[in-house]
Amino acid sequence: MTNPAVREHQSPLEAALLDVYATLAALLVASDEQYAALVARDHARLESVTRQQERLSSRLERAEAKRANLLDQSIDLVGNTLNFLQRLVTVQSPAYGARGLAQSRQSLLVDGRA
Repeated sequence: MTNPAVREHQSPLEAALLDVYATLAALLVASDEQYAALVARDHARLESVTRQQERLSSRLERAEAKRANLLDQSIDLVGNTLNFLQRLVTVQSPAYGARGLAQSRQSLLVDGRA
C-alpha cells in the first residue's frame, strides 16, 4: 500500500484513516468472495467468508472509533491554538505617558452608554 518511508512521516490521524481505508477494501474483497461462494453453493467457504466479514466489521468499528477520537483531539488542539493566538494578538500593551504607566481611558463617544 504505502512504503515504510512514507509511513514514518504520517500523523496518527493519517494512519487511522489508512487503517479504515484498508479495512473497507478488505471488506469489499470479502463481499466478492462471499458472492462467489454463494453462486458456487459452497457452504463451508460461505461460512468462512462470513466469519472473516464479522472480524473485519469489528476491526472497522475499532478503526472508526480511533479515527473519531483522534479527530476530536485534533479539533480540540486547533481550538486551543486559535484561542491562544487570539489572546496573543488582542492583548493590549500598557500605554506610557509623561507620568509613567497611564490608566486605561474610555471614550465617552465610543464606550460610554447612558
